[in-house]
Amino acid sequence: MVISQRRFLVGLFVALLVWAGGCKRRPSVIPAKIFVPPPPTAHREAGPPPQLPPPAIELIARALLPEVPPEPPEAIRSEARVPPFPEPVRRPAAEAPAHRAPELRLGALLSPEEERRYRDRLEADLARVRRNLARLARRALTAGQAAELRRIRALTEQAKALRGRDPIAASELAGRAAILSEELLRTSR
Repeated sequence: MVISQRRFLVGLFVALLVWAGGCKRRPSVIPAKIFVPPPPTAHREAGPPPQLPPPAIELIARALLPEVPPEPPEAIRSEARVPPFPEPVRRPAAEAPAHRAPELRLGALLSPEEERRYRDRLEADLARVRRNLARLARRALTAGQAAELRRIRALTEQAKALRGRDPIAASELAGRAAILSEELLRTSR
């Protein structure tokens, strides 16, 4: 009897689940409301259009820049010139401090001997590049070789510019220029 009562309760429970799932109400669909604009009025007074405020940039420009009278169109066509700009505002220069702090240098700190070694290497590489460029000046170069020659000259100029500030970087650039100039000398024969 206990088993049959248990089967009855399980069956009843399953039946309730099936019945409850099938009777679920679906939400009704609400039709979308369509906006219909009102009809235009038939009797509208003709008059000037309403005045809108100028954009913010125009207000700022009017406040900061002086009024410049418009030039006649003939003057604009006859003379192609730029309208004058207002004079910049001059502010008094601040007084210089009594003493200046020493200039800070970025880069590796080198001993005088290391710095001398880098400078000697730089000068030797620059001399090698000058000799190679003098020999290359007498040769006919292709477009690619001419581009490589411009690159060598640019590296040489950069090395010269860095000579006093960063001897390590200047020496590296001059070394690259020397290697490239020797390679160009070898390939341009």
